[in-house]
Amino acid sequence: MATTEDLRKALEFRFTGDNGDVTPEDMATFNILISQHREPLNVLALKFLTTFKRRCSWSIAVALIDIYRSLYKSNPLDVQSRVILIYLIFRVAELDGTDVNGRNLMQGGHLSLPFLLRIANGDEICHERISVAAEKYLAKMILSAQVDPLAANSAERIVQTVDARSHESISYDEVTRFFALESARFPRSSEERQNEQLLDAITTKLFTGKVLNMSENRTLVDAISKATSDSMLIKKFGELPVKTISKLIEENVKIAAEVVYKLVEKEPETIHYYMSIMMEMELSVHCIETVLKLYTGTLTIDRDPLRAFVSHCLQACDDANITASKQSRQVRMVCLFVACLLKKDILPAEQQMTELSNFVLNHSTHRDTTNLYQALAEARSRFGSTNK
Repeated sequence: MATTEDLRKALEFRFTGDNGDVTPEDMATFNILISQHREPLNVLALKFLTTFKRRCSWSIAVALIDIYRSLYKSNPLDVQSRVILIYLIFRVAELDGTDVNGRNLMQGGHLSLPFLLRIANGDEICHERISVAAEKYLAKMILSAQVDPLAANSAERIVQTVDARSHESISYDEVTRFFALESARFPRSSEERQNEQLLDAITTKLFTGKVLNMSENRTLVDAISKATSDSMLIKKFGELPVKTISKLIEENVKIAAEVVYKLVEKEPETIHYYMSIMMEMELSVHCIETVLKLYTGTLTIDRDPLRAFVSHCLQACDDANITASKQSRQVRMVCLFVACLLKKDILPAEQQMTELSNFVLNHSTHRDTTNLYQALAEARSRFGSTNK
């Protein structure tokens, strides 16, 4: 959430060409987008959000604001481009996973809010220009949460249909009263705010290395399982370093399994990253539980990391440096794990048939290899029948 200091810096910012992650190529993309005067605003926003996803919203927003101000000075008649910029500056909050209706914009303190309020009040634009009507009207529609129908129109259409007094249909006082009322009661009730504060306290405790009690564990697991993959709660976990993720898997596997599932759900290609973390860890039931959560759920993800992890498990059981009792525990754990994958047709047996068969033979004295052998035979049979 942007602080007062962030907002002050944003308003005072002037783009110099090296602003964080905004590149000259990004500037070229902005210019292409704002030149498309006949495209609906919501279509342009989709292109914008797709292009700049996972980028710093602060950097993107202040660059767009600076482009707006430059246009105002250099080409005061290009109102269509400035209308597009106002709308994109509004939508930039979605780069943080924020739902940008007027209420959440106010509640989140996003840095575009003071800019939009100044547009609505006419402070940001020249009062002598005829274009003041379209810009003020759009800003007021955004701030009163009435923008969705308007955004189906192009900038060209909006400028053509908004007359010099259209913006007066929504007074600035109405806009500020709307936010005063909505921010006091919506979108979060006092109970929801208390729940958020509780979750913040629990995650802070967890991230600082303290042990959660059973109630805190249940609360956090439940919250994670219900959270959307792009929520702030999940995003916090996605920013954790590798060592912390490994520790989380070993010490709080229920939380870790839910978190990794949500993160991979959001970006399926990250399955390679999280599986590589677990392959660097010592083989444990917690790693296996996390992998099972990923591959027995509803996600459609690459199976190659799973095959690599199975090979890693098989090799770990043959480590000459482990004790006999530890080897026995690992063989049992791996047998149960692989048999489960085979029975659910999650692991394509034909691609690891030789490796699995050798494992069963090498550990044939272990009673759990019997179940694995049966699961392997059934998988081999199914594979054979599909190739006749």
